[in-house]
Amino acid sequence: MERKVILQPLSPLVVGRKNDRGHYDYRSPQDEDFEDCLLHNWIEKLAATGNADEDTLLNLRQKVSVNVRLFPHPPQSRLITIKGGTDAETKIRGYTKFRLEVTAPEEMIELALGAGLGLYNAQGMGCVEVV
Repeated sequence: MERKVILQPLSPLVVGRKNDRGHYDYRSPQDEDFEDCLLHNWIEKLAATGNADEDTLLNLRQKVSVNVRLFPHPPQSRLITIKGGTDAETKIRGYTKFRLEVTAPEEMIELALGAGLGLYNAQGMGCVEVV
């Protein structure tokens, strides 16, 4: 059963596409391919749970829609440094102060609320709530 909700990030939402060097090029909610990159990662997250067969995963692109809703002001960008001052230092860019209008099967909504959206969820990024 599909459900339509409005989601708002509680922590910076990090979305990216891997480049030729294997690093992420971070995407802003204002970028044309933000929604596509977010949906790709969300479907990969569901695949990792092992709770969906191959046909279900292939059909999700037609069943799920993600539309960015911006406030009157631009989204707020945050640059976060992980493992600062070490050889493993990583800088990631996430965004807050925007909303997502999502139509998706209920299990996908529950996955987003429980695991987060986007990248670096284990570092606290991408936590969302229903508005």
